[in-house]
Amino acid sequence: MATTSGKVGTVFGVAVGPFGTALLTSALAQQPATQFLGSHQTTTLNCAGGGVQIAGSNNKLILTGGCTMWGMVGSNNTATAILAKNASIQFIGSNNAITWTAPDGEKPLVQDLGSGTLAPAH
Repeated sequence: MATTSGKVGTVFGVAVGPFGTALLTSALAQQPATQFLGSHQTTTLNCAGGGVQIAGSNNKLILTGGCTMWGMVGSNNTATAILAKNASIQFIGSNNAITWTAPDGEKPLVQDLGSGTLAPAH
C-alpha cells in the first residue's frame, strides 16, 4: 500500500483523437478494481490495491487505496491519487489536473496521449 510520505507530482492533460482512445482502452484492458463514470461530481474512490478507470468531466476525485494503474478519459477533472509502488497513469482529455503521491517519492509511469502536458521535475 502506498504511503503519503512520497513526493507529489502534477500532470495536466490535453485531448487527442480516436487513435489515442484506442491506445488508452488497450492500456486499460486489465480489469480495474474501481470504475467511475460521471460528470459534475465530487467523490472519493478506493482502488483497493488495484487499478481505477475514470470517464467523465468536471469531477473532483480523490483516489485512495494504493492505485496500481490509473486511467482517465475526460475533461476539466481534478483528481488526486495515492499510488502504489510501480504505478502507471494513462489518460486522455483536456484541462485535467492530475496530482499523485507515490511511495518513496517514486515517479509513476505517466502516459499522456495528448499534447502540451506539463509534468513536474522530480
